[in-house]
Parts: sequence; structure tokens; C-alpha cells
Amino acid sequence: MRGAIWLAALAVPWAAEATGWDDTRGRASLDGAALAVDFEDLRGLPIVTYLEDGTTTPPRLADDGEHAIEGARSLRAGGATPYVSVDLTSAREALIGRRIEITLWQRPLGTRMTGDLRWKTGDLTLFAISIQPTGRATDDGWEEWTTGPIDFAFDAIAPRSLFLYDEQYFTAFTRLDTDVEVALDAIAVSDLGPALVPPGACRLATEGDDCGPSGACAFGRCADAAAVLGAPLQDDGLRADLLARHTFEIATFEGSRRALALVPGFAVLLGWLEAPLTALDYWSTLRRAYDSMSDGHLAPPSAGTVPEFSSGACAYLSEADLSPGGPFEAPMIFASSTRHPIGRFFRAGDVITTIDGLAPYEWATRASRLLSYRGDPRGRRAQISPQLLDAALLTGAVVTASRCPLPPLPCTTASVDLASLLAPALASGDLEPFLQPTRCDFRFRRPVSSERFSERSDYAGSLDDGEILSVQINAVPNDRDWVDGIERAFAAPADRVLLDQRLGNGGSSDAMAFLVSRLVGLADLSRAELWRPRSGLSALRGCAADGCAGSAVIEFFPSSSGRGISAHARLAVLIGRDIAGNDFVSRALTLRREGATRTFGPAPTFGAFGPKETLPRLPGEVEGATFQTHDTVFVAPGDAHLDFESGRGVAPDVVVLQKQSDAMRGVDTVLEAARAWLRSE
Repeated sequence: MRGAIWLAALAVPWAAEATGWDDTRGRASLDGAALAVDFEDLRGLPIVTYLEDGTTTPPRLADDGEHAIEGARSLRAGGATPYVSVDLTSAREALIGRRIEITLWQRPLGTRMTGDLRWKTGDLTLFAISIQPTGRATDDGWEEWTTGPIDFAFDAIAPRSLFLYDEQYFTAFTRLDTDVEVALDAIAVSDLGPALVPPGACRLATEGDDCGPSGACAFGRCADAAAVLGAPLQDDGLRADLLARHTFEIATFEGSRRALALVPGFAVLLGWLEAPLTALDYWSTLRRAYDSMSDGHLAPPSAGTVPEFSSGACAYLSEADLSPGGPFEAPMIFASSTRHPIGRFFRAGDVITTIDGLAPYEWATRASRLLSYRGDPRGRRAQISPQLLDAALLTGAVVTASRCPLPPLPCTTASVDLASLLAPALASGDLEPFLQPTRCDFRFRRPVSSERFSERSDYAGSLDDGEILSVQINAVPNDRDWVDGIERAFAAPADRVLLDQRLGNGGSSDAMAFLVSRLVGLADLSRAELWRPRSGLSALRGCAADGCAGSAVIEFFPSSSGRGISAHARLAVLIGRDIAGNDFVSRALTLRREGATRTFGPAPTFGAFGPKETLPRLPGEVEGATFQTHDTVFVAPGDAHLDFESGRGVAPDVVVLQKQSDAMRGVDTVLEAARAWLRSE
């Protein structure tokens, strides 16, 4: 007789009353399921199988009893048939307002299936959560997987399908191995009783009262938090193993000295998650743990999927000097789209004064699960400001803005209820207008070009007005057109240079060095070394000129023309969203000795001085965590290593925010402050 075991404790037999299992026969049981798929007959089978190219193919049933756990047959999938869709529409009416759990059994025969439960409106997947192992398995290789308990519907939106796919998509580097497969059997949708989350309207600030402990406010309506965020692993042992693995990953692979020093606190926070928690508490605490590490390249794993809705407007940290009670710091609209259902309500210069009746940054503390920033903590307010409107849309908030023409005209106030704007589109499924990407830029005005192509990462433009050479970049890509743009900019020496990299998307170390080499001298900076900090900084001292063993060297003076051509120049650097390659540029330029340098911006950069990698996804996750692999040491001539670490960004020499009054005149405050300094001598 087949025996059942716990994966987390392999010698412990299953209790006879375990859900979905007949211990007497050693078989899975579908008794009492609201929807059951036993694969005994193709007739009426709510299954669609697909080839790798997406075309449908008839389901392949096998009747060898060895590879079935309920009845005599099972479905063969995976490999050459990597996709399986389980249609749930026949159970929709019976399960609206109910709490359900979907379980399935699979026996890997060279591969394994993973998948997700999908809530769709129109053609858009609104929510999707990954299936996860329950920790139960049989001694002949069958494993039970589950969605976990979940409310079936979000308002009237119910999941249409459980979509399964071969896990090789996350492990294979080239093409799928079509000679492997998996046996699937005993798919059951169980009715667990009434839904836990009450239907109805909500606001983020009151979501606990509005939606209960299991709910989260999504688009202005209460939803099961597990549907919005993903379900934590339900099995205590597997969850403890998962959290231990994440702590191990950070302690072993993280390459930032500052982050490594914070690992003990990270481990404490993850230890709290071993106890059973609601999905909201679990993912909020997990994000808090990763945020605490001050690594701009670090990101937590995720288990839920929400579309990238756009608010149609771009807001940045600014100085509201015209609004009542000003001046004060607030997110201000830099640009908006008149074609967007939300963007058309805003104009450049509007100041966001409240979100759901709270000051914007007070609201932001409650919306931390929707806001992403893990760099230098001093830069958090500046970096989350562009995310506030999109987060407000995802929760269905009421946004109030102050619009102030230049005096003596009075300011006016207007509010936009995002939930009300979104509701008809959610009901109809016509959400395309809310998915229009909004191109945002930390610049209120651009010194070189405002054309759409100048928003691209490979853009490098310049303008010499005879007094100031202005250079505008958005990233430091390893791109021929970008390199040509930098060469054109520094074709001749310049006495005054303005480098505007406020939209800093990162890039390659070679491109970063190519740009920096035009602005630093041989006496300023020799190289940068990417290194693993566990050997200690002392291991880098006294290294040969070509670098230390085991470290990657970024040479600032590659053999090319133009080296040091403007090392003597008076240089103004404009910073905004500097990360990775742009962060390297900002840091390297602070080490100039021959020419005066001054940095202008609202806050410190991310401080992410090293390359980024992604870790494998683990069971129950959609995406694995990301982290920084190396720290950086900048090396001066004579091999005097400069002790500098990630997690501490480049602070502006001149802290300057865009003023509301300047915005109303079409003036970029930061840009004009930099130009004034360049002209001062």
C-alpha cells in the first residue's frame, strides 16, 4: 500500500483525516470537492494542454496504475507539452462569495509543474498567485501542491483558470528538454465556507477596519490580501526552511559591506515570519527586512502579480512655495498626459497635498508594501515620490492637489477619486487606457533636448552655448550611439561643464569609465575595483597597479582619445535617480582634484556601487530576490585605496528642489542653480 509522508519530516505518517487523502487505500480522494478532475475520461475534461508555441494539443492520458494517485489514469504534461490550463468557469456561480482551496497531485518524471491562479477581467490578468507545495508527498514520488486557502472572487471578478507550466522555464538556459514530463492527477477545488474578506469599498488608511485581518485594499475595494500579494507558504516547516534560505542567500552572496553588517537585524525580522501570519503582515514584514539593508540593488522575492498600472502623471519631491502654508516639501507634478484618464486631471506645477486625507508622506508610510526603495535611507523621500500616484491608483485613493497660478491669482484645490475612475473599467475589462506607460523624468526641463527620443537610455546629447557645455544622459549603456554622443560632446576641451544625469538608469562599467575619463585627470583617479568584502579591506592594500587577485578592475583611462580632456573644467553634476552605473559616475567625479566640482539635487543617490544579480525563485514565488554581488573601492594613483562603501550615496553639495513658483514660470530650479554656479567665476 502506498504510504504518505511529510516532506518536512520524512518519517512521520499522515493522519487518516488529512484533507484529500484516503489513508485506508493510500490514494488521493476527491470526495466533497466542488470541482474535481480525475482524468479517467476525456469527455467533459475542463483541461486545455498546449505545445511550446502556444497551440493546443489533445490531452495525453496514461492508464498505467503506477503513475496515478486517484483512479487509474493521470495526465502527462511538461516537456513537449509545457502548458496546462484548468478551466474554472463551470464552478463560478457556486463559488462566488465562498472561500476555496485548489489542490493537485503531481509526480515528477524528469521535470515538475508550477503555476498560478489567475483573476482576469477582459483579457487582463488582474491578480495571479503561485501554487506551492503543501509539504505532503508519497513514498513513490507524488507531491501535493496547493493555492492555499483563498477567497474565490474579488467583487464580481473570479479566477477563470489555474494555469500550470513546466518549471524548466525558470531553470533551463536554452531550450526545454522535451524528453521529460510529469504526471498530474486529482485536481480538486474545495469549498471551505464563506469568504473571509467582506466585500465593499475601502481606503488604505482604514483597510484593517474595512477589510478585516485577511484583506487588503485594492483599487478601492476589499480583496483577499493573498490574491493581491501572494500566499505565504502554508506549511510551517517549509516556510521556516524558505526563510532560512533567504537569510543564507543574503549572508553568503551579498557583496555590500554595509548590507553585510545589517544581516543580523535582517535575520531577526525574517525569524518573525516563521509564525503563521496573514498575507498582509507576512509580505509587509518581508519587504521591511529587505528595505532595511540599504542595498539599492536588493529586492525581495514576490509571490503575486499585479499589472503595471500607470497614473498618467509624474510627481517629484519639490518645494511648494505658492501653496497655502508653504513653503514645504511635497510631491509636485512635472508632467502629465492629457490622453490618460487620470493624467488629464493634473497639470505641471500641481502640488499633491493629501492622499486619502493624509499628508502624502504620511500616507506613504502606510503604503510601504507598494513603494520600492532600498538605497541610502536619506534619499527615500525623493525616490518614492514618483511612485506615489501609481500606488494611490492601486489602492483606489482620493488624491487632492493644489493648483497655484502666479500671484496675485489665488490657489485652487481639487480632488480626484481614483477608485471611481477605475471602477467602470474594472467592470468592463477595458483597462488599456490605465496601462499606458508614462515616461517620467526627474528633470523639470532638459538642458539639451526635450524630444521624445531624448528619454531613451542610449541617449547622449550635448549643447555648447559658448559659455557652458551641457551634456545630457539617462544611463551609461554599452552602446555605440551613446559612446559617439560622448565623443562629440568632449571633442574639444571645455572650461565649464554641466552634466545632467538626473534620470539615471545605470548601465555598464566600461561606459561609466569612458565618460569619467573625460572629466578626471591621471592624478585624480586610477581605477575602481569590484571586490568581495569578506576578505577585508586590508587585502586590497598594496596590490599591484593592475589590480588585486580575485577582483574585477574598472580602468578609468582606457586607450582612447579624449582622456582627461576636460579634467580642469568647472563641473556641475545634476543628480536625481542615480543608481548603479550613474552612481559610479557621481562618486568618481567627487574625486576630481584639478577642476572644481559641485553636485546639485534633492537628496543623496542610491549608493549602489556594484553589479546586480537575481537569485532563483523558490517554491511559491513568482520571482527570486535580487542583490548586489560586489562592493567598490576607488583607487587613487600611488595605490592609496579610498575606503568607500555601498549603501551611502553621493549627497548633493547643494540641496535644491524644484520650486512651485519656478514651475509656473517654466523654469527648472535645479538646472538654473547649477548654471548660476558655473557662471559665478
